[in-house]
Order: sequence, then structure tokens, then C-alpha cells
Amino acid sequence: MSVTNKEIMQGSLTIFPNPARSALTVKAISPPNKELTIEIKTIFGQSLQSQTVQSDSQGHFMARFDISNLNSGSHIVDIKTDETKVSRVFVKH
Repeated sequence: MSVTNKEIMQGSLTIFPNPARSALTVKAISPPNKELTIEIKTIFGQSLQSQTVQSDSQGHFMARFDISNLNSGSHIVDIKTDETKVSRVFVKH
């Protein structure tokens, strides 16, 4: 059985710090040289911020978000490629 791109991204996804106050970093591994959209949403799905990033030749990517203006509470980070989507919850203090 082979490992899927979604499983690789889920297993490598790191969001820190969590909980966060002013900045949030998102790191993971995806297919190499792939365009990804990273989106921060409310727990109800309303989009708050979005970035498009490109993974490097090894598949690594990182994005940093200024979350100082977000309301306190739980939020969702969605990472999407044209093939898959991975989501995680983080807490804003």
C-alpha cells in the first residue's frame, strides 16, 4: 500500500505556536514544486486570511501569518492543493 500525498501532508503538518497570540507559522511537506493555498478561517468557515505558497524541490513549505487582529478563540487552518485539503484547528489567545 502506498502513502498518499494527503497522508504525507497530514503527518508532516506543524502549526506553531498553538495557542498563539500575534503570529502563526505553518510548515509541512507536500509534493515538490507544488502551489498551495493556506487559509485561516473562523470555526464557522468564514475566510479571514489566505496565502499562496510554492513548495520547494524537496516538497517543504512554510508560511507565517500575522494573527494579532483575530478574535480570541478557535480558528481553522486549511491547506489546499489541486488534489487535496488538510485542516487543523489552532487557538488564538
